[in-house]
Parts: sequence; structure tokens; C-alpha cells
Amino acid sequence: MKTEDHGNNLDALRLFAAFLILVSHGWALLGLPEADFVMHLTRGGFSASWLGLAIFFSISGFLIDRSAHSSRS
Repeated sequence: MKTEDHGNNLDALRLFAAFLILVSHGWALLGLPEADFVMHLTRGGFSASWLGLAIFFSISGFLIDRSAHSSRS
């Protein structure tokens, strides 16, 4: 029986997104206002947690779409 490798190259991107969310939430856990590096780069446009969630939702949408297209039913 041949085992299929279901791995994809999105694991590193998912890990990066999780890191962004952890960094962003770390400020709140310390009782400080959210002021992570992404907020500084975007001049308050959005935070690292917003970027991390956007990455997660994008990856999830891609994987769900790929699964739906490869399904036989």
C-alpha cells in the first residue's frame, strides 16, 4: 500500500502567521497598548494579529477550494 504525502508548503507560512498573532497578543498580555512592529511599519494601519488572521483565512480558503475541486462528489 502506497502512502501519499499530504504535506504542502504552507506550513511555514502558517507558522509565520501564528507567530504574528502571538507577538501581537503578547502586548495585551503584558497590559500594554498594541504597538507591534507591523503597526509601526503601516503607521497604525493594521496590526500583526490582523495580518496573521488574513494569512490564516487566505490559506484556509485556498485549501478548502482545492479540496472541493479534488473531491469526486
